[in-house]
Amino acid sequence: PMYWISAPDSARSVDNLAPAAPLSLAGEQSFSPGGLQLTWDPNSEADLAGYNIYRGTDESFEPGPGNFLVSTPDTASFDGGWSWEAGYCYKVAAVDVHGNESGFAVLSPDMLTGDDPATLPDAAFLSQNWPNPFNPATTIKFGLKNRGHVSLRIFDAAGRLVAVLVDEDRPAGRYEASWNGSDARGARVASGVYFYRLAAGDFVQTRKMVLLR
Repeated sequence: PMYWISAPDSARSVDNLAPAAPLSLAGEQSFSPGGLQLTWDPNSEADLAGYNIYRGTDESFEPGPGNFLVSTPDTASFDGGWSWEAGYCYKVAAVDVHGNESGFAVLSPDMLTGDDPATLPDAAFLSQNWPNPFNPATTIKFGLKNRGHVSLRIFDAAGRLVAVLVDEDRPAGRYEASWNGSDARGARVASGVYFYRLAAGDFVQTRKMVLLR
């Protein structure tokens, strides 16, 4: 910890009281963009400046300059360098305006939420939408075995592009997208047969669905 030392004649007190450690530290896997979203409860100290975040490879790591990740005034932080395979542990400390640092909230890999490798799909897939037929909206589930660019597009019976639901890079995982029966301009499309196509690397699959107004 650092201490704020006042001169004897400054009429200021010495503040060497560190803030309380942050509470309710949690980590959730993010898919778009890929990484880990860290969150915690706000501290109540009036002289709070923010929070220091450290990242190591086991719970016993000692926070310091070599594993310092970022400082933030917020109660959330995003780590785009995270992955399940890395096995990162995180420690978060509150810091006041005098530089006093609290004890640490600790987050280990087994405390994270999201799709860990054991639940990732063995192969890319595209499920039948549900409900089908549908009105006004339907859900399409799909999965990716590997990280990469993925697109999910809707076409009408004549093969014309109607809407793009997904068009971005995503990590391996299970996903779902919703279509509300509108085109790219937001206009409602007519009842009829439509096709949705998933393209992810070498995997391309098309399925049929029916919209009933």
